[in-house]
Amino acid sequence: MRDGSESGDFPPGMTRYVIGFLWKGPHHGEGSPAEQDEVQSLHLANTDRMRKLGALAVAGPFLDDGPLRGLYVFYETSVQRIRELAAEDPAISGGRLTLELHPWLGLEGLRTNDPA
Repeated sequence: MRDGSESGDFPPGMTRYVIGFLWKGPHHGEGSPAEQDEVQSLHLANTDRMRKLGALAVAGPFLDDGPLRGLYVFYETSVQRIRELAAEDPAISGGRLTLELHPWLGLEGLRTNDPA
């Protein structure tokens, strides 16, 4: 199977996404509770901004409190563009979270709420 980087390389009904895994970063848990709450608020605001831009399909935290903190599924397929959008997230830029990105082949028509 080819890498799917060109249109037409996908099996019928499949399309390219990018999956983002959010891991605990080297500065996870640092700062006062008020600082942590502020960073979390800004992190959620950036997540919502990416959704409203149409770049992000799905986002959410893992509930087991392990080192893997959350998951993104991006409609945006440019890893470079995703890195630019994520750089505006203070949880990522400040090292509280790290973002690992992987191109992914999934079913077309991933449905989410309207980004408006």
